[in-house]
Amino acid sequence: MEVHWDDLQEIGEEPRARVEERLRRLVAQHDDVLTIRIAGHTTGHHRHGGREVHVSAHAKGKEIAASRSGADLGLALHDAVDAFARELRRLRERRSARVPERSPGPEDSA
Repeated sequence: MEVHWDDLQEIGEEPRARVEERLRRLVAQHDDVLTIRIAGHTTGHHRHGGREVHVSAHAKGKEIAASRSGADLGLALHDAVDAFARELRRLRERRSARVPERSPGPEDSA
């Protein structure tokens, strides 16, 4: 899995390493996520704070995305990763809840 960081130069190496390790643990037992993109930008919404962090990934035909904003960039990053983890769990729960369709066998054709 690759993690791509866009416009988040203010985040130091140690916090980046912690975030990447957490994301690697989230996708460790599944092969559905190949790349994750973490982007940040300044937002004009004064009520939400000055920075917004967006985490997105493609997981076998579906895009998973989560965004959070706040005055503190580190807190916005933490909240966005939390939201991304919840979205990934929901996707996997929906996929595991599907009942596979049964194809008719020879005993069904009689």
